[in-house]
This record gives sequence, C-alpha cells and structure tokens, in this order.
Amino acid sequence: MSETHTHYADVLRMETAQLSELHTILESTYGDAAPYLKLDTPFLRAGRAFVGAIGRMAEEVGRRAEDSANERPATAAELQSCREGAHSMCTRFAGILLRALDAEVHAGVAAQPVRAAHEQLAEVFDRWCDEAKSQTPAEPLPIRTLVATQLGSVLASALYLNDRHA
Repeated sequence: MSETHTHYADVLRMETAQLSELHTILESTYGDAAPYLKLDTPFLRAGRAFVGAIGRMAEEVGRRAEDSANERPATAAELQSCREGAHSMCTRFAGILLRALDAEVHAGVAAQPVRAAHEQLAEVFDRWCDEAKSQTPAEPLPIRTLVATQLGSVLASALYLNDRHA
C-alpha cells in the first residue's frame, strides 16, 4: 500500500467539491430546460434521476470527509480513484443530460431555453472531456482482444460447470 502526502479527508473534500459542481451544473441546466422539454426520452428520465442522486452523493461524501477516521494519509489508489471517478461521473452524467437535450435540438422542437441550456452544457462537457483526456489518457483496446477475453471467460466457466457436474 503506497501512502501519499495527502490526507484522505482532503481527498474526500476534493471529491465533494467536484460532485457539488457537477450537481449545480446539472440542476441548473435541467431546471432551465425542464419547462420547455417536449420529448420524454430514456436519456431525459435518466438525466432527471441523476440530478438528485449526484446531490445526495455529494452530501454523503462530505459527511465522510468530516469523520475523524479519515484524517490519515490517502493511498495512491484512493487519490487516483477520486480523480478518475470525478472525470467519469462528470462526463457520464453530463453526457446523459446532454444527449437528452440533443434529442430536442436535433428533432427541431427545442425552445430557445432548451437550446441555450444545450449550448452551455456542451461547453462544460467538452471542457470536462478535455480535462479527463489530459489527466487520464486512454489507450483503446482492439475489439478483437476484448471479445477474445469475454469468450475465454465464458468457455472457462462452461468447462468448470461441466467438470463439477460430471
């Protein structure tokens, strides 16, 4: 276990701040657009649900940050997990709401407040994606490798189950 010079409570406070920012942006975007939305899509339903969930998550992480048990050095894994988790949540949940607004815009039914909310969220989303790429560069895996791994797992499981029942 590799400890860092950062307290775990500080890592949790950083995560709380990131989740709170995400919540504020999603809540504002959805609140501005909601009265004018016309299409009830799966992305809209998911986006609506995640607005509240992210707010509750930020509150819970904030409570954990104040627990004296977390006044200890954070591990490198905890620090990295917080960084990557924040990027993942920002891009995933903002992306869901952005796709809901995209549907309105591309269907040609978006009122001006929906188009404005879409434009603002798209700018923030692009910034978050750029930050995530710069801090955690991704190397795409060939689909052939992924499929081979999944197939190997299925075949190994089938063989194991067959041997157990033989």
